[in-house]
Amino acid sequence: PEEYKAEAMEWRKKLIEAVAETDELLLEEYLSKGTLEIEKVKEVIRKETIKCKITPVFCGSALKNKGIQPLLDAIVDYLPSPIDIPPVKGTNPETGEEVVRETSYKEPFAGLLFKVLYDPYVGYLSYVRVYSGKLKQNETIINSHTGRKEKVLNILRIYANKREEMKEVYAGDICGLVGLRSALTGATLYSPGKPIVLEAMQFPEPVISVAVEPKSKADQEKLEKVLKDLELEDPTFRIHRDPETAQLLISGMGELHIDVIISRIRKDFNIPVNTSSPMVSLRETITAVGEGEGKFIKQSGGKNLYGHVVLRIEPHLQNKEFELVWNVPPEMIPREYLPAVEAGIREAMETGILIGSPVRGVKVEVIGGSFSPDDSEEMAYKTAAYIAFKEALKQAKPVLLEPLMSVKVTVPEAYVGDVIHNLNGKRAKIHQVQQKGEYEVISAYVPLSNMLKYATELRSLTQGRGTYSMEFYSFEAIPEEVSQQMILYK
Repeated sequence: PEEYKAEAMEWRKKLIEAVAETDELLLEEYLSKGTLEIEKVKEVIRKETIKCKITPVFCGSALKNKGIQPLLDAIVDYLPSPIDIPPVKGTNPETGEEVVRETSYKEPFAGLLFKVLYDPYVGYLSYVRVYSGKLKQNETIINSHTGRKEKVLNILRIYANKREEMKEVYAGDICGLVGLRSALTGATLYSPGKPIVLEAMQFPEPVISVAVEPKSKADQEKLEKVLKDLELEDPTFRIHRDPETAQLLISGMGELHIDVIISRIRKDFNIPVNTSSPMVSLRETITAVGEGEGKFIKQSGGKNLYGHVVLRIEPHLQNKEFELVWNVPPEMIPREYLPAVEAGIREAMETGILIGSPVRGVKVEVIGGSFSPDDSEEMAYKTAAYIAFKEALKQAKPVLLEPLMSVKVTVPEAYVGDVIHNLNGKRAKIHQVQQKGEYEVISAYVPLSNMLKYATELRSLTQGRGTYSMEFYSFEAIPEEVSQQMILYK
């Protein structure tokens, strides 16, 4: 419109100047001519965007479908194609050596399975990014997670809710594969005889749990099947049944994550469900050294069973979840029983002694025990290790850990005081307040249990003008007065 033309031209000029300043030749041409050819401007924007020196920003509204076409054009014009980025690097799973694959159809096939989706028509649909080589329909490939051969029944190109069948795909393509039996997110797929494992995808542990149950018992089996399919799709979503309460628990990365899952169960799969209020997943760890002895001696069906283990446990200095050190001579306990002892310890770690939460951050040293040539069995050593760990745990001064979230709250300056006061009441550790234009960004670490329903609180405090983001930071010890209340309540 005419009323905005002058202002639009002024900002266009500033944009061209900003681009010209990133390239000497372009700047000289601009200073001499006072204008630039659009193709040259686009070329420089592309080059500098690939170098991550500049970031093009676009305005639009997905709701009203405004600005979507310019955005899609910009993705084609400015973002790197597969051949603009360095070759992919991986590891040979058989030798441990580094493997480099060029983005070329002449290389052996290698692809990363980055998403699994259950489709009622085709079954499990595996989304794959092809990094090298080519893949044809009905070809056999290897799944790095299982080491097994998989036959590709169909190759699909996905257009939102439409699909197009393809005979083959090449390096740089993204496609959907049908027919993979053991598809898991993060698996590398490669040609037989040409092994490579691409960089592993790291997924954080779930930090919030909700109990879910169908409104009618007839839907129980259907619900469990749907939840297993959703768990396969999303590596940050877990399901398990509480052995004490027999409740079916679903765990995720936050309230929104859980809300989306529940919404899908109700709308996409048409299963009415009830949910309870969120329950934050806690952990237990130790703060001192403890020793424990476990003996398992039993006569079973005419045969004696014998297992005897002595353990020492201590806090892990590197904060690893678990480490086992085998420090007994073979004549005391043969090393062949190490897997059974480790299995017993890991089983014992799944239920702590404070409130039954998993135990983490423990270094376990096997320091003694005994062996009977006639009666020793793996099951006996597994049970003995379980008993010994529980005994050592009592001496090691266990404490409760809670998930601590890294929270960033963006609010107008006028509301900073109220928001900080509110966060302090949630046991927050505020470590930075930064100005960002007319807003202030408050960075803090806050226990997840105190951030439930925070979106509603923040809207109320800031008249709807405040926003926040939150991600898992670490597990941290709960103050003693708070943990004592939890233990008593349990």
